[in-house]
Amino acid sequence: RLRQSQKLEALGGFAGGIAHDFNNLLTAVLGNAELLLSDIPEEGELYERALEIQKAGRSASQLTSQLLAFTRRQVLERKPVDVVHLVRGSMEMLRRLVPEDIAFNVDLPQGGLQIYADEGQVQQVVMNLVVNARDAMPDGGDLVIGLATHAKDADNVFAALSVRDTGMGMDDATIDRAFEPFFTTKGPGKGTGLGLAVVYGIVAQHGGWIDVVSQPGKGAEFCIYLPLSLEGGEKADIPLSPDATLPRTPRRSLVVEDEEAVRRVTCLMLEQVGYRVISASGGKEALELFDCSADLDVILLDVVMPGMSGVEVFLEIRKRKPQQPILFVTGHDPTTRLRDFEGSPGVGLLRKPYTSQDLARKLDELLPESTDTAPIP
Repeated sequence: RLRQSQKLEALGGFAGGIAHDFNNLLTAVLGNAELLLSDIPEEGELYERALEIQKAGRSASQLTSQLLAFTRRQVLERKPVDVVHLVRGSMEMLRRLVPEDIAFNVDLPQGGLQIYADEGQVQQVVMNLVVNARDAMPDGGDLVIGLATHAKDADNVFAALSVRDTGMGMDDATIDRAFEPFFTTKGPGKGTGLGLAVVYGIVAQHGGWIDVVSQPGKGAEFCIYLPLSLEGGEKADIPLSPDATLPRTPRRSLVVEDEEAVRRVTCLMLEQVGYRVISASGGKEALELFDCSADLDVILLDVVMPGMSGVEVFLEIRKRKPQQPILFVTGHDPTTRLRDFEGSPGVGLLRKPYTSQDLARKLDELLPESTDTAPIP
């Protein structure tokens, strides 16, 4: 288990570095494609070519998202989640994934089980496990989703979510490699080998683990364990000052981003909706601009930068102006420090790659009083 963990950790570090750089490139590709689509007539060959660029960029974005999930460096948006309600609410979608020759049942407790998690990522785990079980039963069988509590001791209680099938099963050698990215027992063109790797990464990033029980010809059971949350969730709170008020019409922004292409396209997105934008390529320059710029409505702050990290810049800015709204922008979180600020007032999180629509939505969430800004086309 130690050797397997070290091997996956090494693969994760490699994949995480690639995904981080690739997300910066994709932000520039998708952002410029979107701006181009808004500037040219919908009829014509140029518009179709721009659409193809955008489509390819989105497909690449999905791949990097899967890689980051495996590396446990995906940026999570955690909140209290009732995992019983989550599974029940996902059943209609999950049943569409399973053919009629597979009997699909659930065994869920009557009460709720609350975890502190990224709801979308946990749904991805359930879906991937169900799809994996379905593919293991090409001739039909039984598939059961179960949910219970598991206590290591009085202080460590977990939600145990299991997916059990009666399919082909796996031998020990296959189980040992099951969570490696791009490893698959399916034929060419029938799977990327990322499904279980994504499950592994998401569960590990949430502080859980996975048990697998299987034998050839006797089906398989995957059981994931996720820690139950403390009452109200686990998140730090950096309060706004008592007299803090958000501006009704945010028009001034500071973009802090070390990648020139990403910085340039983000500034264009903001200028398109009437923001007056200043930008910085690093932390020290950002603090200098902040100190001499009055009444910035929002700061877009890249997390991973050479020299001063985005978190370090954030802490310095909050010392100077505790109520300053900050939108963290990141392709991955190489540390766990962002978790300290989840849910804090005046703090938002935007994942790379993003479009102008993603940016507009995050700004609306962060600055709910800003109703006069023109919508992004």
